[in-house]
Amino acid sequence: MTVVGVVAASELAEREVLREAERRLRELGLDGVETVTDPEDVPDDPAVVLVATGGTEDILESMMEECPALLPLYWPSYNSLAAAVEVGLSPVSVEGCDAVVEAFRRLVERRVLVLEGKCRWVRSEEPDELPYLNVATVNVDDLGEVEPAIRKVKRLLSSAGVDPGSLDEEFLELAGRLHALAEREGADVITGDCFGLYEEYGAVPCLYFSARTGYCCEGDATALLTVLACRDQPFVANVVELAEDRVRLAHCACPVELVDDPRPCDHMETGAPHAVRGTVRSGELGLVRFPDVWRVEAVETEWREDQCRVQAEVVVGEGFRPRGNHHCLVRVKEAEVLERLFSSVVLSRSPSAE
Repeated sequence: MTVVGVVAASELAEREVLREAERRLRELGLDGVETVTDPEDVPDDPAVVLVATGGTEDILESMMEECPALLPLYWPSYNSLAAAVEVGLSPVSVEGCDAVVEAFRRLVERRVLVLEGKCRWVRSEEPDELPYLNVATVNVDDLGEVEPAIRKVKRLLSSAGVDPGSLDEEFLELAGRLHALAEREGADVITGDCFGLYEEYGAVPCLYFSARTGYCCEGDATALLTVLACRDQPFVANVVELAEDRVRLAHCACPVELVDDPRPCDHMETGAPHAVRGTVRSGELGLVRFPDVWRVEAVETEWREDQCRVQAEVVVGEGFRPRGNHHCLVRVKEAEVLERLFSSVVLSRSPSAE
């Protein structure tokens, strides 16, 4: 998906100001840069807009209506911030905005393979209903059309410290077909109805997901926004216990690099092969459910048999309440970027967080 750069400027703006604004946007590596002085000329692509001057409120309102996704920037001169605030924007400073712009581009540019069907308890929209997401929708039958990339999956698992020789053949076939289909569709991230895969193949992809970068559990479009925007794969987890300032999280897939002593095991709810077992390493992290970002600390966690196979206990501020099915544990540096992105980005259709 194309991400354009727009300089929003008054018709009275000096040419030197416009040249400097255009230069700032070109340095961000966007797919073309244009100056807009008339609301009728705004693009209908995802856009990064630098509010160059005051007198641009009509342009900004048109962009908020026309662009599937919009990231506003300001600079501390020419009434830039004042114009953005006037129309309800919360822009990011153009100074030091590179990481936020990169996260915005990942959000709208990374391609998502969506397996039709969504676990019935997930309440957010289907990913293909959000116009700023780059989605390839398939069904379970499409997996049967590809040759399983089992050798590639085995190499991936081996690099993650898993012995492929110990794994169930049904799991390897499912993972191989998912891998091959994602390659065919040019997809960076896989999501969809994992339980539909279990019904068809007698296996679940949790261990495969744990070894790769780019997955989101159960077709949850709200959690998917975080996965897409992150440079590193987060732990997409359920809130399973909540007590005062502590939250317990668990799920059967988790990036192996976040897990202490990760080991293959069977999936909790189905008993199917294969998931990953362990606890999340202690340390400072971010807990994210769009549009909210909380700073948390993962503490030493006692593993329990009655919960999904990767577990984490985190300390949160008093008053925390879950917002929907999945929350994402991300690295601290990712949390800082997501906090800035999610507080500023304007999405044409904001996904439900509940």
